[in-house]
Amino acid sequence: MAERYRRFVANVPASTETTVYTAPNDGQGTPGAAESVIIGFFVAATSQSAGTLTVSLVDHASAAGSDPITVKIADTIPLSADTSVDIMPGKMVLQHGLNSAGTPALTGDIIKVTATQPVSVILSVVERV
Repeated sequence: MAERYRRFVANVPASTETTVYTAPNDGQGTPGAAESVIIGFFVAATSQSAGTLTVSLVDHASAAGSDPITVKIADTIPLSADTSVDIMPGKMVLQHGLNSAGTPALTGDIIKVTATQPVSVILSVVERV
């Protein structure tokens, strides 16, 4: 399997939950289970006021039509004005695979960001291709 390095950017408005990344399938022409690894994840405040930041992961294995399993990577952490924070100094594996619905379907883990002030996000990943 080959790997590709990708970078995703997003400007997130104040108090608006925004999807910044969804783990893709394996890219081999047919949908299949795959993994992505986050290798960098920075969030920068773009306003002159302090606020808080929440980053969550929606698990791919959640059953379709039910409340998804959502875990907090960062929960209302302080974010000073005109500063940035390294959300994940280590690495995190994201998956794309079957969910636990009655008729399983392929879905990917989702990373979402919410902040009380506007922020910019840079997310770097390695994806299997």
